[in-house]
Amino acid sequence: MGQASHLLSDSRVLVAGGYADGETRSSCELFDPSSGGWVAAPKLKAHRYSHGASTTPDGDVIITGRFNEDGGLSSTTVFRVSDGRWEDTGELVEGRFDHRSVSLDDGRTLVVGGRAGSNVLASSEIYSPSRDNWRIACPDNGALRHPYEGRQSPCGGRVERR
Repeated sequence: MGQASHLLSDSRVLVAGGYADGETRSSCELFDPSSGGWVAAPKLKAHRYSHGASTTPDGDVIITGRFNEDGGLSSTTVFRVSDGRWEDTGELVEGRFDHRSVSLDDGRTLVVGGRAGSNVLASSEIYSPSRDNWRIACPDNGALRHPYEGRQSPCGGRVERR
């Protein structure tokens, strides 16, 4: 439970981290649909559970944050499909877990919401691979907690139904 699963460009599936038998895991596996089998992949550099993950436009998988008893952690890493290795990609500005991550067409990654300990985060961050850094894309103004019609949108303006 709490692992991330992603379809790779070569049709394999990467499963990373998770929680089992009372422990947070760093193990990773690859499922190959052509053989119907699983093989071990290189371990994550850190144990991860309730982390975010998204596939970048070039087919790599970026893993963000993770659960920690003291709150969310800020470390991030990317799985390079071309050579099957993990590479650190900087630190989130705010440690978080249970958040959502999406890769944008221009290669950047957007991370939204999540939790830090018992606090719900309504901020978002964006990662620029060309600069290898994270920055706040939208501060926590509370709007993400109730984003429905007529309310303020996360970064100003109003949410309208289409």
